Amino acid sequence: MPVYGLNLVFDFLKKYKYHILIFIIMTFAFIFRIEALKAKESWWDEVALACNFIENKGFMWAFKPLKYFQIAPPLFLILTKLINLIFNGVESSYRIIPFLASIISIPVFYILSTKFLIQKRAIIFANFLYATNFALIRWSTEFKQYSSDVLIFMLVLLWLNNFNLKKLEHIKEGIKIAIIFTALFFISQSVIFLFFGFIVYVFLLNVDNYKITYKTLLNLCLIPVIPLICIVLYKNSIPYPTDIFMHYWWKDGFITIGTVLYIVKENLNFFFYNIKCLMFLAPLIFIGFFISVFNKDKIYKLLIFSIFGVITASIFRFYPYLHRLILFLFPFFIIFIAKVFDLKIQNKILNKIFSFCLIAFVIIFLFLYSGQFICKNRTGEFNKISKARTVSLTLKEQFDNNTDILIYPRYNKTFYIFYKNCLKLDIKKENTIELLFFDKNAINNALKNINTDKNYWIYIPSYYTKPSGGKNLLNYVKNNGIIFYEIKFNATSHLYKVKFFKKRNNLT
Repeated sequence: MPVYGLNLVFDFLKKYKYHILIFIIMTFAFIFRIEALKAKESWWDEVALACNFIENKGFMWAFKPLKYFQIAPPLFLILTKLINLIFNGVESSYRIIPFLASIISIPVFYILSTKFLIQKRAIIFANFLYATNFALIRWSTEFKQYSSDVLIFMLVLLWLNNFNLKKLEHIKEGIKIAIIFTALFFISQSVIFLFFGFIVYVFLLNVDNYKITYKTLLNLCLIPVIPLICIVLYKNSIPYPTDIFMHYWWKDGFITIGTVLYIVKENLNFFFYNIKCLMFLAPLIFIGFFISVFNKDKIYKLLIFSIFGVITASIFRFYPYLHRLILFLFPFFIIFIAKVFDLKIQNKILNKIFSFCLIAFVIIFLFLYSGQFICKNRTGEFNKISKARTVSLTLKEQFDNNTDILIYPRYNKTFYIFYKNCLKLDIKKENTIELLFFDKNAINNALKNINTDKNYWIYIPSYYTKPSGGKNLLNYVKNNGIIFYEIKFNATSHLYKVKFFKKRNNLT
C-alpha cells in the first residue's frame, strides 16, 4: 500500500508538474508582496497625495487640480477615498487599491503570458521574472496609481485581443468603446496608449484587406473624439506650476537623440532594480521585442502599436518614457525576455535538457531569493526610502504639550499633516514652529526667540530634496543646545529632542 500510494503521488506530480510549478511561483509572488507591505513606510510622494484627501471633503475634488504637485486619475482617487472612509483614514487604507491590484495582476499576468508564449518553459520563466521583479514588488505597496496601471493595461489588452472587430460596423458600438476608454482613462491614464494601438491596428488591418467600409471609417473617426476631448480638458486643468514642475522633474525622460542612451540605461537599471544579478538578461528584451515586431498575431500588433504610442508621446514631450511612469510596460519587457526561450528545439533530447536547466534555475533562484541569499537587502531598501512612521510614532508617544515645542522644515509639512491625521498626533498649533526657509539666516531669525525652559523636538521625517535645510537646522542645534534623545535612519528620517542654551550662537 505505501508503495502504491507513492506511485500515485509521483504520477500526480508528473502529470501536473507544470501547474504545480506555476502555483509555487504565484505563491512566492504573493509572499514577496506581503513582505514588502509589512516593511513599507510612507515617503514624500505618497504623503503629498494623501494630504489632498485630508484637506478635501466629499469626492468632486478628485476632478480638480491637486495640491503639492500631484497628478493622479480621478476615479482612482474616488475609489481610494471610499476605502479611506470605510477604514477611518488609517495609513494602510491608502495602500489597499495598489496592493490588491498587484495581487490580482499575478494570475492575470499568467493568463497574458499564455497568450504571448507557447512553450511551457517560457511561460514558467516569464512568471518567475514577474514574481521576483523588485520594481513591481515595491510599487505594489505604493500609494500611487502605478500598480493599478499595470493591472488595467494587461486586462484591457486581453479585452481588445478578444474584441470582435465586426462590431465596429455599428455606430453604437463605436460610441460604447469611446465611453469605456474615457472611463478607463480616469482610472488609469496609460490605457490611452492601448487606445492609440487599437485605432492604428484596426485602420491598418482594414487598409491591408481593402475591406474598410464607410461605417468602419466613420467609427474610427468618431471613437477618439470623446476620449480626446476629455484628455485635452484634463491636461489643461493641470495648474501651470504643477505642469512646469512635472516637465522639469521628468525632463530626462523625453526621448531625443541625445537622451536615448540615457533613457535605455536608466530604464534597464530600474527594471533590474535591487536584482542586478539578472542584468545579463537585458539584451534579451531587445531581441524579444524584435521577434515580437514581426509576429502577426493580433495581441502582438496591439502591444507593439501601443508601445510606439508611448514612444511617440515621449518624443512630443507629452509623456516621459522613464522609470515608474512606464511600469505598466514591465510585464511586456518580461514577455520579450521569455520570448527568446519560446523557440522549440527540434532535437527532443536537447529540448528536454534546455527545459530542465531553465526550470532548475527558476526553482533554485526562487528559494535563494526567498531566503534572501539573493536580493538580500530588499526589505532594507524600504528603510532607505523612509522611516517616517517610526519617528512619528515616537513623537506621538513622547511629546508633551505642556513642556515641548515641535520644529519641522516646511518641506516636511505634508508628513506632519499626514501623520497628525493618521496617528492622531495631539500637538497644539501654538506648540509648532514651521521653518519656511532653510538658509542659515532664516534659521537664526526663526529660532531667536526660543524658550530655554522648553524641550524642542526637531522633526525631519524625510530629507527629500532639501538635505541642506536639515543639515543647517541640525548644525544650529549642535551649536546651541544639548541633544538628549535622537533617532536616526541613515539620511532619510531623523528625530531629536533638544534643550537649548540661554546664550545662542548664530550660524555663519
